[in-house]
Amino acid sequence: MSAPTNVLDPQDLTEAQRSHLRKHLSQVLKLAESGRGFLHLEREGEQETIALPPSYLRVLAGALAEVAEGRRVAVEPENRELTTSEAADFLNVSRPYLSRLLKERKIPHRKVGTHRRVQLRDLRAYRKKMRVEAEDALQKLADQAQELGIGYGQ
Repeated sequence: MSAPTNVLDPQDLTEAQRSHLRKHLSQVLKLAESGRGFLHLEREGEQETIALPPSYLRVLAGALAEVAEGRRVAVEPENRELTTSEAADFLNVSRPYLSRLLKERKIPHRKVGTHRRVQLRDLRAYRKKMRVEAEDALQKLADQAQELGIGYGQ
């Protein structure tokens, strides 16, 4: 069974191809950073050059770097709608917990019949917000420990 077209699977490449990819990724990143990025395509003797914005090359290089290291990469549109099960998996929480977040309107969603759908962009925004809040809480704890003299190295 082949992978969906939006998934880059390292199993589709030989070790030699992955090694070749790792070898040339730094060149792609240098081009992206210089702002002079071009993608050269060759197919059955035909060649074409496409100018791409540096941000596109950085994304491509990042995805290819993951594949070169043996990790699968999925490319999804930000407005893709996920089921509650998919959304819970994305956030690594239980479906009942996600349902509670949706009910409390902490994550935007819409109903399709009796089913709820959540956009990927809203899940990413929620996850980012939670990470920021967690980092702030940890920093406050570290500051309190420092003030009380119970921090590391005491």
